[in-house]
This record gives sequence, C-alpha cells and structure tokens, in this order.
Amino acid sequence: MAASMRLLVRQLARLSHRKVTSTVSGVSCRSACCWRTSSGRCFSDAAEDRSTHFGFETVSEAEKAKRVYKVFENVAQKYDVMNDAMSLGIHRLWKDVLLHVMHPQPGARLLDVAGGTGDIAFRFLDYVRYQLERQKRRDTLSGQSSSWQDISDDRRRESSAVVCDINKEMLKMGKQKADRMGMVSGLSWVVGDAEE
Repeated sequence: MAASMRLLVRQLARLSHRKVTSTVSGVSCRSACCWRTSSGRCFSDAAEDRSTHFGFETVSEAEKAKRVYKVFENVAQKYDVMNDAMSLGIHRLWKDVLLHVMHPQPGARLLDVAGGTGDIAFRFLDYVRYQLERQKRRDTLSGQSSSWQDISDDRRRESSAVVCDINKEMLKMGKQKADRMGMVSGLSWVVGDAEE
C-alpha cells in the first residue's frame, strides 16, 4: 500500500511540475519551476485588459472570474456527487494521501483555501481526533491516569479548521454537510478570494 501511495504521489507531482522525494518517513515536495508569465497569473489591476480562455471562448479575466463563480454557484448542490462521478471516486484517495502526508497532530490548525464544501477540513478534523484518541488509549493501556494538567493540555490540543472559499453557495453546502455529520466543533467558514 505504501509503495502504491508513493507512486501515486510521484505521478501527481510530475503532472504539477514539482520535484518529489519519497522517503521512508514520508514525501517531501519542492517546487522545480517558477511561474512563467505566459502560463502563470500576472498580478496587475488591469484584469479587464487581459484575455484568457473559458471553455472554447476567449474572455477577459474579469469576465472569466464571474463565469467561474456562476459555475460553482450552479453546481454547489451537486458538487460532491459530480466530484465522485468525474474522478471515479479517486478524489477521495487524493485527499486521504494529502492527510497521510501532512500527518497532522492534535492541536494542529488548518486553513483550507478554496475549500469548497469542506471535504479536506472534515478529513483533517477526523484525522487529528483519531490521533488524540489513539494517544489517550495508549496512556490508558500504560496505566496512567489523567491529571488536571493532562486535561488542561487536552483542551489546548483541540484542533480547528477554517474553510475559506469565494463562493457562498459552496460554503453553504459545506455547512449543511457539517451539520448532517454532527461536525460543528472546531470548524469555521469564511467567504474569501484566494487570489487577493
């Protein structure tokens, strides 16, 4: 399983033009290239002057931003199902690999930019809560009883996640999903543009 995960991470990194080193302890990534002006985003206030592609059309960057927002607004209610269908469920594996590589510990905090409906934040909180429960089980099996200091330390080790996305509808769907899952503690939702 670990070898196939390393292979998957290497292939993903190769596609994203990053150098990946796989080690026994995990995977590390370093950028192997810089953004080129022709393929990267130019940081200028004149978005109306520059053109880009949206599907088969050439539109201004400002128009593209509006259209992308509208697309996600329209698919927000079906986004998770569409993600499963279009990736054949593989997006779930990618997210699991991400958490495995991150290996967050209790007390860690996550800022999920362009977090959409919160899938990664949910996985993150589940992962760190599982890590905390594992630590507690180990302490119990070793015969240690909790002191007031341990209880106080547990409070500080509570993790949190902030899901930030430009699209209010995506965040709304994520909040509803969190409510259905009973996952309200440690989770915040913020409307924001990752490019600004």
